[in-house]
Amino acid sequence: MSKRGRTFGRETVEMTDPVTGAFVLQLTAAQNFSTNLYFEHQSFLCDDKTLIFLSQRAPGRGMPYDLFRVDIDGRNMTRLTDEEHPLGHPIPSWDKRIIYGFRKNVLLSLDPDTLEETELNRCDEATGFGACTLSGDDKYFIAVATMKDGTSAIVRLATDGSDVAVMCEGLPYNHIVANPGKPEFTFSGKGSAEFPQGVMVCNNDGTNLRHFVFQQFAHCAWLGRTGRMQGTLLPPGHAIMAIASDETEPTPIASGVYFWHSAASLDAKWIVADTNWPDIGIQLIHVESGRYACLCKSLGSNGDWTHPHPSFNRAGTQVVFNSDRTGVPQIYLATIPDAIRMELETGALTHRQRWVGKVI
Repeated sequence: MSKRGRTFGRETVEMTDPVTGAFVLQLTAAQNFSTNLYFEHQSFLCDDKTLIFLSQRAPGRGMPYDLFRVDIDGRNMTRLTDEEHPLGHPIPSWDKRIIYGFRKNVLLSLDPDTLEETELNRCDEATGFGACTLSGDDKYFIAVATMKDGTSAIVRLATDGSDVAVMCEGLPYNHIVANPGKPEFTFSGKGSAEFPQGVMVCNNDGTNLRHFVFQQFAHCAWLGRTGRMQGTLLPPGHAIMAIASDETEPTPIASGVYFWHSAASLDAKWIVADTNWPDIGIQLIHVESGRYACLCKSLGSNGDWTHPHPSFNRAGTQVVFNSDRTGVPQIYLATIPDAIRMELETGALTHRQRWVGKVI
């Protein structure tokens, strides 16, 4: 079995969505599961020239996943991890061409071009880390941790090695996401006598722990750097809403279909969302007007490990998503047509699969 550092040939398949005209590039084609990073996190490196993804080490039930990089044209597909050099929960830096991740209780950075690893910090009170996030200024890696006494907590590790802080003992569960516009993060809390189960919000320094004001999101992520959270509603809701942690009522963005998982561009002008019940394709939403259009069809089965989970590159010009349209989950990259973007911005909609939004 190959070791990390091996570069593979292009596996690309070019296609055009027959309905929307969007150019879609299939980036992976090997017969083992591949998946983009969860839509809460950025899959693209800081220069938008390369993205990272996870792929099974070999086809088979329960096979582990390794981290890969690939350029947006499908070249330079390189395996970055192996059994001897794992990197848990990788997250690209905001402004450097490196990837953060962990090995046991140690925070590492990985250079995707040279494979050089640097130990940045560690938490001796923890045995390992789980779900994690990166603050919007690159200063803190914040992770759910299992402590040596068997309890759970959140650990904040300074990426320059200067500080380690333990907070939110006994509460952490999953889906921890740092607000790129404010020094705070949210997570799904297990619940306790003081804090019943639900979405929690906490300052990066561990203060002001509280329930997030809105608990009706099915899936959510931050609305760029605005400091507001956007997300899809729990069924039977058919809308995308936005709200900040210090607001009392959510603001409707778009409605009409069942938006499933939604992610925003960094400039907060656009949201991309897959759909379900029924699946009518991946939708591009203009935040200001609420108008939305089908960007492309994922053509996936939407089973486990096959959810599209679309998300933008940093410039907001391309969308990465997952699909098992070939029978095996693979990575796809859709380029947003200027015509669709212009129609949504101006309201001059010409296609039968495009709707006017802001109707709740």
